[in-house]
Amino acid sequence: MNVLLKAFQESIRNRLEKEGFHLVLESAYPTIYANESRVLQAFENLMSNAFKYGRSASGENRVKIGSRENEEEYLFSVTDNGQGIPREYHEKIFGLFYRLDNDMNGSGVGLSVVRKVMQFHGGRVWVESEPGKGATFWLAFPKSHVG
Repeated sequence: MNVLLKAFQESIRNRLEKEGFHLVLESAYPTIYANESRVLQAFENLMSNAFKYGRSASGENRVKIGSRENEEEYLFSVTDNGQGIPREYHEKIFGLFYRLDNDMNGSGVGLSVVRKVMQFHGGRVWVESEPGKGATFWLAFPKSHVG
């Protein structure tokens, strides 16, 4: 994941600048065994979502990709400091064609693709968020499936 996420950061460097975002990566991530292009697609979709909905009222737009693990899973977090998501939408946003804001560009398939990627890997995805406090999207890869 270290190599994948560093390459990902470099591949979107111009868009980060254009959109006024700072992407923060940890210094070390666990190694997982997964389909590289699908995992990359999940991170691309989460970052695209952050560009649309993760803008901070202060103008300091930041996204951090973190990680941790427990006995059963490798967990990756994508945290923005944007407007946040009300609890009643935490599950709905992963539905196909669902969009929180119909005034924003997009097809409404990004987060449903992230869910499909995680299902493909035997994992799961969810969001933790409150209005005004940003959002953290979690990707959980089961150790039994990936290694």
